[in-house]
Amino acid sequence: MLLRVLCACATAAAGTEAPQLSVTPSTGPVDAPLHVAMRNLLPGTRVKVSAARPDARGRNWTAVGVYLADASGTIDVDVSPSLEGSYTGVSPHGLWCSALPVAPEKVHEYLADLREHPELGTSPYLDVSALYTVSIAASIEGKVIATATATRSYANGIVPEEVTAPGGVRGRFYPPRGSLPVCPSWCSRVPAGDCPRPRRRFSLATATRRSLRASSTTRICPRPCVRSRSRAFARVRSG
Repeated sequence: MLLRVLCACATAAAGTEAPQLSVTPSTGPVDAPLHVAMRNLLPGTRVKVSAARPDARGRNWTAVGVYLADASGTIDVDVSPSLEGSYTGVSPHGLWCSALPVAPEKVHEYLADLREHPELGTSPYLDVSALYTVSIAASIEGKVIATATATRSYANGIVPEEVTAPGGVRGRFYPPRGSLPVCPSWCSRVPAGDCPRPRRRFSLATATRRSLRASSTTRICPRPCVRSRSRAFARVRSG
């Protein structure tokens, strides 16, 4: 009975204002922060938040966290610990990085199957040029009380340019948005105009400001470059 009362009160907490769910930034590259927050909740309310997004193979990847509203009736995933779900503890990227194509209660079974079926993977296959919508939903006792969406992409709307590096290595350069430099996606040494679109998956890609190593079997993810070494575990293909 107490839980039912809390659920009812949460929809009208902070006076007569309904719970509000926000995700920022609303659009950006795949490595942009996914800042999820809620307000206008009854302090102590237990809220389940899910974040779902599709991949290029049609599978839906979902992460779930369960949080308690603080004394001001807010939940900020950046600092609020998840009590259960796809991850536990404080993780600003938990609703993104812990996503799998199965419900949280089936995670152990899914991971056990990876030994015999590694093709299932632990990260989604993404289309470099596609725009993906992340659907966020907040619920109390199974009832959805608020929703929000955000979009993420590697290079949606960017027209790649063919470039040639010293030594004749050809690649695809994705011009940056704003002031961020973007790493090119290198191809093997092929005749001018014949550079294929990257279709092979990443196992590990490392990029530094001064060096960029590539081969015909490993390609660099077209993502913003950073000063320190970065690793991209996303599996990407081009449409």
